[in-house]
Amino acid sequence: MKSAELSTYVYELQKDQIRYLELYQKDGVAEDLHQFRLCCKKLSALNRFLEFALNQKQKLNSLHIKQIFKSSGALRDLHIKQNLWETVKNKPKKFSSLFLEELNTCSVAQNIIFTNIIKTSTLLAPKLQEYKLKKLNKTITSYILKLSEDIKSQFNDITCYDDFHQLRRDIKQLFYILRIFNLKTEDISSVKSPKTLKNIETLLGNWHDWIVLDERISTFYFLNKHKKLISSQQFREVKHKLLTKQKQTLNNAIRIIQTD
Repeated sequence: MKSAELSTYVYELQKDQIRYLELYQKDGVAEDLHQFRLCCKKLSALNRFLEFALNQKQKLNSLHIKQIFKSSGALRDLHIKQNLWETVKNKPKKFSSLFLEELNTCSVAQNIIFTNIIKTSTLLAPKLQEYKLKKLNKTITSYILKLSEDIKSQFNDITCYDDFHQLRRDIKQLFYILRIFNLKTEDISSVKSPKTLKNIETLLGNWHDWIVLDERISTFYFLNKHKKLISSQQFREVKHKLLTKQKQTLNNAIRIIQTD
């Protein structure tokens, strides 16, 4: 890819952001919202690369786009919580029913907020910017190698939640850049295979989702404790199930990370 091609790619992505938002605003199709978020993530990945290549801050996602992306993420998180909770077996029926009802109410409210943010946001048509990068191919190769080495070193230095989050973030960044620049997977031979990396990233994402659900369940329980929807023993059993899910997904990720 040449510098001019990169400029055109960024320009087309920014146009697609607005197009998918307009489609979602018109028809409310979830796939359009997903495609909008994907455009944002690709631009964020390019942001990190360009900051590396140009040694200066970039703003490929506008302030309004960032606000919309954040709001759409809140909506997506509520859907994930609903789906995960429905996979938990032998839940107290009344507690579960009211919890799902609360999530559904929040989803409706969040969708209204999200729609209003779109309506009130000023979405300016993007302008074609020139990125004059000298020896772009050499720059992207060195960036891929640096990112690969960073991931490799993280495998030996993980000690806390933030470390796992950073590892997942870097793996996602690596895959986005490989796809954007149409690079072959041989370019990341210094770390684990692409399939293994993707598996680790997925497991860490699932682990994070179970943590978020656990936090939401705890908040719901304590806010409604006076209603006596479930006993303290039943709540401990629910917590145990959620913690077990967290441990299973995290341990699976760690096992893969520690395997040569």
